Amino acid sequence: RFSKSGTVSMWIVGLPISSQGSSFNEAGTELIEALRDYAQTWVEELKNYPNHKEKWGIANLVLLSTDDELRTFLFGDD
Repeated sequence: RFSKSGTVSMWIVGLPISSQGSSFNEAGTELIEALRDYAQTWVEELKNYPNHKEKWGIANLVLLSTDDELRTFLFGDD
């Protein structure tokens, strides 16, 4: 979402992940960092919680992907 103040906000529906930046690229980089934090937390403890247990696919995708691969997965090739 692009705001009138010039910031860009991103989130992933179904996950407790969001980011904000002064540009699309900055917000995208922050979103990837938030995904990495979520995946690590999932491995350490969230996998045991019923409302996060089914998120194993996204956690593994993040853990097995490079930042460039995640950027392409999230935003496409351009």
